[in-house]
Amino acid sequence: SKNIKRSVLFSAFCTIALCLCLVAGATFAWFTDTAKTNVNEIKSGTLDVTLQMQNDEGEWVNAEGETLSFLRADAEGNRLPDASVLWEPGCTYYLPALRVVNKGNLALKYKMVLSGATGDLKLLEVISFTAEVTKNGVALDPVTGAYGSTILANTLEATTADEQAYDTIALSATMDKEAGNEYMNLAIENIAITMYATQAPVEYDS
Repeated sequence: SKNIKRSVLFSAFCTIALCLCLVAGATFAWFTDTAKTNVNEIKSGTLDVTLQMQNDEGEWVNAEGETLSFLRADAEGNRLPDASVLWEPGCTYYLPALRVVNKGNLALKYKMVLSGATGDLKLLEVISFTAEVTKNGVALDPVTGAYGSTILANTLEATTADEQAYDTIALSATMDKEAGNEYMNLAIENIAITMYATQAPVEYDS
């Protein structure tokens, strides 16, 4: 009886020891692999608008900081400089052709505002400004506004390596033909043409 008990206990001990050895000596291998790719670049877009003017030679030059003079139209419609331009009821004078150019790689929307005038501001009550825009060779409907208002608002596509995006603008000013004597002998100076540009939400993620 004692021998049987010893045998059973010894067998149980050996079994437990063997199990522990198997567990302790066991190794678990997992197949592993790694895949990696690189993000080429994170680069923000550029918003850059420029105002250009056409000089006497017909070339487009930077208009920022320049002072423009009004031109008169002759019988054939040619626009000519005239140092003695005087305003009278019903007259219309023209500025040199302007061009709004998108120099950046983001589409933008812009607006043109006239501001900064000094002198006899009363004269501006009877002067209206008209902008005629040509986009991609197509003339858009003229728009007219008063000093201090948004004369023009439009959008420009992004400039690419193949094509520069721009609008050409013919800007003129007309004195009301009903303006009375109270508008005689007045003068205004320093009218500024300002272009404000913001990104145009034309892309799906804008």
